Amino acid sequence: MVYISFNFYLFVVIALVYYICPMKMRWCILLLADIMFYLSVCKSGLLILFATVFVSYVAALSLETEILSPII
Repeated sequence: MVYISFNFYLFVVIALVYYICPMKMRWCILLLADIMFYLSVCKSGLLILFATVFVSYVAALSLETEILSPII
């Protein structure tokens, strides 16, 4: 990574925002940073990225409700 590029300064800003934010908001910062990084590499696969994020989110929610529900 070149230290004079825009991407490096954007990385530094995101890292600072990540450490300034409260713990409950850090996952949002990481998600936005991941999307921005993916966009800087490949703009055509954005739909695949959002589909993957959505499927992972739904799977995590279903696992959470399955673990928290009483076993009958």
